[in-house]
Amino acid sequence: MPKKQENHTKTLLNIYRNRSLDAYRNKRIFTMFRKYSTIRKALLKRGWLEKLPRDHYAHLQTLPEETLLQYAKRGNVYETVLISRMLDKFPAFFVWQTRIQRDLYGDVKPYRNCIRRSPMVDFTTKVGLIGCMEQVHWHGLEEGVAKMSYPRAYRLYEKYDEKNFIDDFRLTQCQALIRFLINNQYHIVDLIDIKEGTIRSEVVKFAIDSLKRQTDESQSPLSLDSEPQPVTTDEEWNAHLADCSRVISSLEKIKCNHSKIMQWIEIGQELLSKIEVKRIDLKWDGWKNLWILKPGYKSRGIGIVIRSSLDEILNWSSAHTDSHYIVQKYLERPLLIYQTKFDIRQYMLISIRESTVQIWLYRDCYLRFSSQQFCLDDLRECVHLTNNSVQKKYKTNTTRDPRLPKSNMWCLDQFKVYMKTQNVVADVWQARVYAGFRENLIAVVLASLDRTILCENCFQLYGCDFMLDEQYNPILIEINSSPDLSPSTEVTARICPMVLEDCIKVIVDLSRNSRALTGLFEMIFEVNYKFKPNYNVKEGLNITGKSIDLCPRRSLTIPPQTSKKRKRSDIEGKQTGKLDQKHLSHSVIFRSVFKRNVGKTRKSYKCTAKYLQKPGAGCI
Repeated sequence: MPKKQENHTKTLLNIYRNRSLDAYRNKRIFTMFRKYSTIRKALLKRGWLEKLPRDHYAHLQTLPEETLLQYAKRGNVYETVLISRMLDKFPAFFVWQTRIQRDLYGDVKPYRNCIRRSPMVDFTTKVGLIGCMEQVHWHGLEEGVAKMSYPRAYRLYEKYDEKNFIDDFRLTQCQALIRFLINNQYHIVDLIDIKEGTIRSEVVKFAIDSLKRQTDESQSPLSLDSEPQPVTTDEEWNAHLADCSRVISSLEKIKCNHSKIMQWIEIGQELLSKIEVKRIDLKWDGWKNLWILKPGYKSRGIGIVIRSSLDEILNWSSAHTDSHYIVQKYLERPLLIYQTKFDIRQYMLISIRESTVQIWLYRDCYLRFSSQQFCLDDLRECVHLTNNSVQKKYKTNTTRDPRLPKSNMWCLDQFKVYMKTQNVVADVWQARVYAGFRENLIAVVLASLDRTILCENCFQLYGCDFMLDEQYNPILIEINSSPDLSPSTEVTARICPMVLEDCIKVIVDLSRNSRALTGLFEMIFEVNYKFKPNYNVKEGLNITGKSIDLCPRRSLTIPPQTSKKRKRSDIEGKQTGKLDQKHLSHSVIFRSVFKRNVGKTRKSYKCTAKYLQKPGAGCI
């Protein structure tokens, strides 16, 4: 090699090495395990360098440096591989990985698009979302800040949940019969025949009595003095469900006179109104008693079916035990646009900082339509599943309104124009729809926070699917951890790159410059999950949320029975030691102190409990 060319080669190598060292010093090295070109371009634009995974351009990564340098030109793959080779000994400070990959943190805490949480509250699965629904009631969420609006659902693979579902299905069938009669009260003569009717009038009385029991239970909780309710056998329930189905689906006539049926309809309407005050979700029900079955850990509409028969639902679950099916009440009265079902895809970003968890909501979204008209008598997936992965398999039905797009998607501006044509108040979107998105997502995140691994710099982008009821109130359907961000239509080709670009603004730019712009992402909530660095144990603790003044810490006086088993000095030493948990609550702290001081025997438990009843005892 001529000396002049050799010097040029050394100069280029030094330039690339200096760029690599500079990227390391400024923590600007990234690794991408998924092909999101928008993320890659955004980081390269900010001066970051890419460290390639081993399987990317594998045939080029085996070449020597001299060969790579020979063909390297600004921005081509040879330069990319050469720079990656020089970054090999340095860690990545931004990692975009797949969900199934193991988290290798090393000595640094990179920006990493993966937040881990317990499967029981992992809201990106159907099973975990039910867990959040169960947990949300224990968090004392502030009205107007967080509220979860979610269809009632059950895990069919768990016996306890299966029993609760059976009870719910039966009660829902009673409500469905009354709703059906109310809806047809002006044509009730077509549903009754005192002489030729094939369904006994007891079917209506049975349903009314069921509604009365529900009303009594909601208004007067069960006490020791209350009278036991009569037990209805499975055979009686099966007969009632069959009769209801024959009335609603087959339009068989009830053997009853007009005055009696109208009296029952009036009573039933009043009872339903009382129940719906306590149970808002019942307003989404119709009279078909439809339930949607979903595999607990799958997405994109795979394995989803809709059924209205209790036996069919239970048999389906039993035949697919490996899929961990959940059953969810189907929304029979959603908001429709031109008689067509739709849902809304909204984006949420969660970012874990040094001491806070931040929830960000995107101010733009889009609608996804079914390719068929809405019909509760047609239970095919093309009618009821609005996922793009499902609808792209079907052609648009010619009977569907031509004002809807062939791509089955609307941007937010198109939806706002439609709302104006329906004379919807101008601020409904901001004050009701967007506000409902915010309340639902804050509630879900808070419900899962106790079982979330809070690792600094981790973040995750979620695709959240909502439906609207007839009053434009959002209902959370599901949350996806790996939302489809491909440009499948004109709508997604515009919004998806914007979401990814703005994601980098929040995660990278804002962490390095507190005044950086965040695009269309808006921080809707922030949780402080760490104590202040120099808190005083004697004065109290700084906990997440509103500041609360705690009473001074006192040592517990151990009763004689307990002190024989454990030394007082050991117990007090543990009480006054530094707490190293990342996030605690009053109940957690109290339980930890209580458990440490309560003996295993029943006698010692009684002694300690008696002591804790004294004024000021047990304060921490």
